[in-house]
Amino acid sequence: MKAIDYKVQHESWDSMTRAGRVNRGLEVVADCLVLPIGAGELDDLHVFQDGDDYLVYSENDLFDYAGLEVFDKEGDCIGTVFLNSHDIPDVLGPKGLDADTIDIIRIMMEYICYD
Repeated sequence: MKAIDYKVQHESWDSMTRAGRVNRGLEVVADCLVLPIGAGELDDLHVFQDGDDYLVYSENDLFDYAGLEVFDKEGDCIGTVFLNSHDIPDVLGPKGLDADTIDIIRIMMEYICYD
């Protein structure tokens, strides 16, 4: 697993309208792929490549949650996991979100719900 460069942008108005949303979502652009993500604007993001998959980890200390989305090499989301404040101690242990990001991701990968 290696960290990769990325940028974050808002989805297009057309994409928002087609999806039936009233607010534009965020997208991660990495390696010429556009990955629509569920993270919020206040979330801290980390993007990794693991083999052919792209992992987008989002964390929000203010609201005490973390999410992980897995995308395939075509940019399709193939799995997700979300931990709220009640899940974090049970899943991540006593360090919670203070643990190393890669360690958190490895633990969360065990709980991914694949589409």
